[in-house]
Amino acid sequence: MLKDQNRPVFAIIGSGWGGSTLARLLDTAKYDVVVLSPDMTFSYTPLLASAACGLFDFSLAAESIRQPGSRVRFVRATVHDIDFASKQLNCTAQDEINSEIKFLFSFDQLVITPGTTVNTFGTPGVHEHAMVMRNAHDALKFRLRLFDQLERASLPCIDDETRNGLLHVIVVGGGPTGLELVAELSDMIRCQLNKIFPHLYENISISVHDVAGSILTSFDEKLAEYGTAKLRARNIEIHTSSHIEKIEAGAIVTKELGRVNAGVVVWATGNKAIPLIEDLKARKTEKGLPRILTTDRLQVTRDDEERTIIEGVYALGDAADVDGATLPTTAEVATQKATYLASMLNGKIAEPEAWSPFQYKQRALVTYLGNHDGVIGGREDWTGASAWLAWRSGTLMWTWSWSRRVKILFTWTMDRLVGRDIVQN
Repeated sequence: MLKDQNRPVFAIIGSGWGGSTLARLLDTAKYDVVVLSPDMTFSYTPLLASAACGLFDFSLAAESIRQPGSRVRFVRATVHDIDFASKQLNCTAQDEINSEIKFLFSFDQLVITPGTTVNTFGTPGVHEHAMVMRNAHDALKFRLRLFDQLERASLPCIDDETRNGLLHVIVVGGGPTGLELVAELSDMIRCQLNKIFPHLYENISISVHDVAGSILTSFDEKLAEYGTAKLRARNIEIHTSSHIEKIEAGAIVTKELGRVNAGVVVWATGNKAIPLIEDLKARKTEKGLPRILTTDRLQVTRDDEERTIIEGVYALGDAADVDGATLPTTAEVATQKATYLASMLNGKIAEPEAWSPFQYKQRALVTYLGNHDGVIGGREDWTGASAWLAWRSGTLMWTWSWSRRVKILFTWTMDRLVGRDIVQN
């Protein structure tokens, strides 16, 4: 890949909310922007549960990093190490067909935003037998797995006990990610699956397991209690203080309940640092999730007593935190940081020390509960249909293009008129 001599190479490690937002906003007339990531697409994570449950096509929940007419370059590779002195990235390119290729990539400025991976907390069987919901491909796999189990349960040779196990969906994690999948799935069962598989409707069940003493712990106690009551009223089992000992093929094993049969298990809890961040020679958090600690200008510092700033290197997203701030690992934080950094870098002030510091603006927390109901926590607490409308419109606005928003709105309208096209998708 040839370097443009007129523009400094601005490398972005990662194509999640932070990296993709920054790449979209940086001035490509000023910088030669290059995104390095093993993922060729960026997923709109707030839309994944909806796509998994048939509200619209999976292609609307993801966007290619390579865009027609864009000057942003893309390198499909995994970055394993960063040499700050020589300004080089140690990379590996590998896919399902071709052999591994190792190479070095030189940069002038760098943003580290590779995100995180799934934290299994040492639970045996998670990688082998559980699903996750982190990108559009995961959403597709969930839909396919669910319909495989529905078809198997429809076989005349299947007894009732086996059928109930096949049609039991367990979601591990009582936060917004897990509960929004539960909510969308509950809607799909109530509105569509009862018509397509009427003989199985009474056999389908959903359970939520969380090690904490309650679900929705990011909301205040009243909203958490409201959400729990509403979900249980729709026959969704909520198991708090649940300690999962292992996940097997077709079941989970908990300390409290023993072996619980399940046809689909979704692991929707916990973040873990990737090896690049764990091994990086930079200042990081000492407790909890290892994250790069940056200045309030998002600059990376060395892990020395002087906390020396590494010139031209920044970090954001789930893999980074501002020193002294303890910000959450959310898309909102990542996009606000990326927007701030792009604004500063595109501006006329070259020295970061002269920039205004980054300030995070907390927005309302919103979670969908199903059946046109939800909760909003913030300056004012909302519940019910108004919260659902705020959530639905909010998820739509996460997308970047008006054409994509129009397509989603059109699909939602058709869903209301003729039902979801869940079998053909």
